[in-house]
Amino acid sequence: MDKRTDNKMDNAFISILRDHLLNQRTENRADFDWNELLRLSKVHEVTGIIYFQCKEYIPKNLWTDFESAYAAAMFYYSNRVKAMRFIADLLSENHIPFFSVKGLEVAKYYPFPSLRTMGDNDVVVEPGRLSETVSILKEHGFVETDGTGEHVLSCDYKGMHFEFHDRLTDNDARTDEQRSFFNAFMPYVKDNALDWNFHFLFLIMHLRKHFMNIGVGLRQFMDIAVVAKNREELDWGWIEDKLQELKLQKFAHACFSLIEDWFNITVPVPFTKLDEEMTVEVTEKILNNGVFGFADEENKNNRVSNILIQSGASIQKNRFSFFVRSLFPNYQRMKGYPGCGFLDGRPYLLPIAWIRRFVYILGKHDNKDRTRTITGTFKSTTELEKRKTMLEQMGILDD
Repeated sequence: MDKRTDNKMDNAFISILRDHLLNQRTENRADFDWNELLRLSKVHEVTGIIYFQCKEYIPKNLWTDFESAYAAAMFYYSNRVKAMRFIADLLSENHIPFFSVKGLEVAKYYPFPSLRTMGDNDVVVEPGRLSETVSILKEHGFVETDGTGEHVLSCDYKGMHFEFHDRLTDNDARTDEQRSFFNAFMPYVKDNALDWNFHFLFLIMHLRKHFMNIGVGLRQFMDIAVVAKNREELDWGWIEDKLQELKLQKFAHACFSLIEDWFNITVPVPFTKLDEEMTVEVTEKILNNGVFGFADEENKNNRVSNILIQSGASIQKNRFSFFVRSLFPNYQRMKGYPGCGFLDGRPYLLPIAWIRRFVYILGKHDNKDRTRTITGTFKSTTELEKRKTMLEQMGILDD
């Protein structure tokens, strides 16, 4: 890794995380820039890990920042474990099959599970029993907040956020095959736990979704690394067959290349490593992203960029087509637009609906998303080509 980046602090940051995953001591280094380490650790939500590895060397003026993050991680983890046990008891009493996914489950394989931070807690229940689940939880102190669709409902409980699902994937699946496979999860559930071979595939697919859209940070790659390292019973032959079948193999192999390069954790399957130039480029991008991509403002344009680069047509042709569609949505989109119910069954009134939409948009004070759509459409071809090359090298554009 030292030969592959000019940024010594990026290298130092990753080396500390590598030491943690390998359960090794971190030695003090004269080139540590502690302010930069603190910044990186915060945006990637691993400040507790950096504190644990480096507490002997942290400067006094920054000690409180690191130590408080460490203490908070310990506190919240303990509360999440207690809350999950409470949820498990309630659902078991009501004979609702369930399992938790990602965060709390993956944390078990970190050297110190409490230091694997998480924003929310994901619980998946038997399909068709989502509303029943949330109704039961609301009777026991959970407060329903919102949902992101008919298959996701959110609740808060004692300062913690939980998402309850009865599907594993929806819009984040790239193909119908992926969607069908991951949503047929019940045969892989035993004693309210998801089979780890299946779970590992889901981690790969979920990471791909974040990489493609708003962005992904080091923590999601750390999850892949600790599961690969510590779940010795993983059936790698089955995993490889499924990755190939689901058109996720090239992306998975790119992830394996990165975790080997960053963390010295090798997955026991043959794969072609990313070249050094692409490894440096992807590393820089991921470090700039922060834990979910929010640290990099450029990621807000990714939705538009993805549309412009995925089609077989040229970027310039896609740019013009997308811009026109943004200004003049088709009949199917417009008939569901606020105030355009009159359009249903009357496609010939589409021009009137467009005028109504323009008036509505002009009257809004907050048009950040629409402005971003326009600016994203005219992002430079060079930048779009660069992103396309990265996504191709990572295997994300493979069909």
